[in-house]
Amino acid sequence: MNKNDDLIVLSVGQAQTMLTYCEDNKDRLRIVAQVTGQGRVRGSADDYHNLSVDYTVNWDDYESGFNIVERGLQYYPRNVDLLADAIYYGSCAGEYDKCEQYEERLNKIPVGLWNWRAFTFLIDYYLKKSDWLPEVNDSTILDLTERALTYAQLEQIALTGDGNIERGYLAEHKIRVIRERCYRVASKGAKLKGEEDKAVEWEERAEEEKKKAEAVLLKAINDGSFAATACCLKLADIYFEHQNFKETIRISKIALSMPQSQPSANTGYFMYLIAMSEDAMIHQDKLFEDKARIEYVYRTYLGAYICNGDRDTYRENIRKRVAVLEARSGLDAVAFHQAEEKR
Repeated sequence: MNKNDDLIVLSVGQAQTMLTYCEDNKDRLRIVAQVTGQGRVRGSADDYHNLSVDYTVNWDDYESGFNIVERGLQYYPRNVDLLADAIYYGSCAGEYDKCEQYEERLNKIPVGLWNWRAFTFLIDYYLKKSDWLPEVNDSTILDLTERALTYAQLEQIALTGDGNIERGYLAEHKIRVIRERCYRVASKGAKLKGEEDKAVEWEERAEEEKKKAEAVLLKAINDGSFAATACCLKLADIYFEHQNFKETIRISKIALSMPQSQPSANTGYFMYLIAMSEDAMIHQDKLFEDKARIEYVYRTYLGAYICNGDRDTYRENIRKRVAVLEARSGLDAVAFHQAEEKR
């Protein structure tokens, strides 16, 4: 875009096209000025949303994105996407008072009309709100997470049949992990003050949140009406971290039985977790003479190696684990090495 040319924006959609040819920030700000000014530049609610996404995602300019969304809300005051954008972009731009107004407006719209963006941005708003409050304590965090929890559970119901339904379960898991941490810290604080009864109560609540955090992932996985591969990934990682290898394998195999046209988790990673877990149990139980089991691990490592072709860290670790198992079992991973040579 030539800086010497007069910049004339005729519509919000055209503004997005022009943005792709901008040479510097001055041009981008000139476009924002025309879209948000007093002229007759108009567009659909989607046009305002898409333009704001360009500024926030591609240019990390939340102030401009927020101004664009506010302009759109003048014409579409109850558009769910624009209200969600206003809450998220506004909080990133430091427009906290306005965020409160848009949160209130969004909450007056029937939840049945909300989409994943409205739920996700509002939940994130509650989880991050403590960052700018003048005073924060355990009670504040628990109150905010309670609000977020309400919407995460509503999302699980409202988005039934939607490709984004899994988000609600992941959101609830995240919230409960935060609440567990808060209760444990509160328990520790009470114990230091000599308030033993209070410490026990907080610790019990922490354990309850921990169980519920795992339970909500299992609920999504066992539902059967949608592919909960991202929930499988989260839970499999948790089990693997706690050295619960049998459960890691079980959940990973469930994930592999959930084919998706647009996967929410890396299929090769589940193969990787299965192989690592089987490998670990072979070493724990010293099963180095179990030829069938070792060959199964080699085949699984091979699948993980092929599927993780763009992940050098995984591939290098696979090579090392295969080498260790070869050395301890005396059984060569022939197919693995043949495939590796071809690549």
